[in-house]
Amino acid sequence: AAVDSAEQPIINGQLDTTRQAVVALFGNNSVCSGTIVQTDPNRGIGWLLTAAHCVDDPQVVIQGNDYNGRTVVQYQVIDAVAHPAYDDGASSYDFAIVRFAGASRNTPVIPVATGADGMRRGSSVTSVGYGRTTPSDQGGGDNSQRRRFSTTLDSANDLFLVYSLEAGGLCSGDSGGPVVAQVNGQERVVGVHSSVTEECRGDGFSGRVSGVYTTWMRGILAGQLEESCELCQQI
Repeated sequence: AAVDSAEQPIINGQLDTTRQAVVALFGNNSVCSGTIVQTDPNRGIGWLLTAAHCVDDPQVVIQGNDYNGRTVVQYQVIDAVAHPAYDDGASSYDFAIVRFAGASRNTPVIPVATGADGMRRGSSVTSVGYGRTTPSDQGGGDNSQRRRFSTTLDSANDLFLVYSLEAGGLCSGDSGGPVVAQVNGQERVVGVHSSVTEECRGDGFSGRVSGVYTTWMRGILAGQLEESCELCQQI
């Protein structure tokens, strides 16, 4: 089942106050998570990695431990591009890059894994995101704070990282948030939250970044924005 981008988050997770690059992405009728993976401070532009099903109407990016808190940073969305192979309602190739205005030298970043990430069954990973804190068929659990949940992978293939949600983990509002792991001694984004089964009690599926980096993501991150008066005003 595809993740609903408007509800629920990390179940049985802990507050995460260190990964400031994990942010909330707001649309007209949705809230998703995402990760700032690259910035150009000289031009005031940043790049946010999220899920394709989160970018129907992206409006604003909010950075903060609590997106309803007083100490947040807000960025305006410039544009968004989804992976061309993504099919609405499916989980495969559920990736998108959102470009936003307002990035500075203080804007936090967690880079993506650009090569072999070493992910396999038993690898230690951490899911991060915003949203509710109960399964999608339970009441209550409304939440606006960034949370994390560490686990080990049940399996990994070219497209997906898969893990059990029996003890907790991602649910519908963590859509687009990162799976982070140590790669060559550095924390990197290795996956993007995409879908869950059994009302967030079964398995979680995250798109594997290394499977699309060289064929799609690298080109998007290296792409140049066409200069315009509107862009200058946004920045």
